[in-house]
Amino acid sequence: MLGKLLKYEMQAMGRILMPLYGVLLVLSVAFGLSLRQSNQYNTGNATFGSLYGAAAAAVMIVTLILIIQRFYRNLLGSEGYLMFCLPVSTGQHMANKIISATFWIILGGLVGLLSVILLSTMATGPTINFAETIRQTITQAAGSLMQENGSTQSGMIILVIEGILFLVGSCAEIAAKLYAAIAIGHQWSSHRALGAVLAFVGIVIIEIILGNTMSIITAGVDDQAMPIIFKLSSTMMTLTSTTMGNLQMALGLLAGVAFARLAICWFISWILLDRRLNLA
Repeated sequence: MLGKLLKYEMQAMGRILMPLYGVLLVLSVAFGLSLRQSNQYNTGNATFGSLYGAAAAAVMIVTLILIIQRFYRNLLGSEGYLMFCLPVSTGQHMANKIISATFWIILGGLVGLLSVILLSTMATGPTINFAETIRQTITQAAGSLMQENGSTQSGMIILVIEGILFLVGSCAEIAAKLYAAIAIGHQWSSHRALGAVLAFVGIVIIEIILGNTMSIITAGVDDQAMPIIFKLSSTMMTLTSTTMGNLQMALGLLAGVAFARLAICWFISWILLDRRLNLA
């Protein structure tokens, strides 16, 4: 049944987002060609640049609105009467929404990256292969990291897997955090939108406090633990500044934290929808 829910959810969001992706890619090509034809600032460049920026912003904003709107209308609005009459558990409803939201967040990011590649390729012409340049840069960075730290290919594979898990967990956490805030706000008898906003702010504040507390505790137990985490950001610029083991530990820790937050927010949403659901 989860597969059927995902099918309809993907179709409902895809009908709106896929045309937006197409518009963004077309405008990136048009903007790139306008830059290639004229190296000077002119009306055409400004127009296509503004349109491209507006399309990129529209993709992000519409994706966020749809993620929120689909959850609220389907499960907490008038459609909730039908959705909760289906032979589907509350957990499956939550999984459907989080999986769909995660997919569209990641896909939107990939489309945005593709639009930048197309823009750069069209602007520079055949003299510079932007996609090939990115591939060579990644290959050289990975090779440098392996050579400097004596790492093996299996170590790089583990690092890539951890990076993917961190990406997926972070995107899913964003959706789960929004859903938890909406579910909490729905407990208010009135001004539920305000309640959801305040709940989201409260969740973020709690995360910051807990994160800072854990940082202090961790630093007190082991002074070497925190530098490992902070090295991760600097390693994006200088991949040889730390060891492969530290990178794997840091990225694995960040992925674990993301999934832990996801689980907590998922549980909050589930308990409120399953035990304290109050459809108007």
